[in-house]
Amino acid sequence: RLVVTQDSVIFADFKSDAFVPASLAEIPAHYISQLAAYCVALGQAFPGRRLRALLIFTGGPRVFEVPAELLESAWQRLKMQTSPAFA
Repeated sequence: RLVVTQDSVIFADFKSDAFVPASLAEIPAHYISQLAAYCVALGQAFPGRRLRALLIFTGGPRVFEVPAELLESAWQRLKMQTSPAFA
């Protein structure tokens, strides 16, 4: 899901896993990396807007807002693991 306003972009990824994390620390790293990639793409599509990333686990239900710092570090790790085109 995507919400675009004049000054922000809020995006949410829904997960239907049986396991529902109790905290950000328990969220699988590949989910954070996926959101980080979305964040970079949306930042390019909507420059200058604040980005907010949400992970919604429907089995809880539980909603996590993933901090920008966590997304940035996940993006840096992802870039190191992939092709030079992402650098």
